[in-house]
Amino acid sequence: MKRIALATALGLPATTVPAGLTAAGLPVGAQLIGPAGGDARLLALAQAIDEDVRGFVAPPAQTPG
Repeated sequence: MKRIALATALGLPATTVPAGLTAAGLPVGAQLIGPAGGDARLLALAQAIDEDVRGFVAPPAQTPG
């Protein structure tokens, strides 16, 4: 989260998108930072990635063992 705050402080658009799950089933995100004024391109890229990984998929529920 600190890096997004830094990007915002510098006037750069930033976002995160879901990027899948680890082998352990934990969600992973990817941070995207665009050039100043590149908001529309950044959002288009984020949308394309989100569609490619099919959005957020919750990890499988674990039963207490």
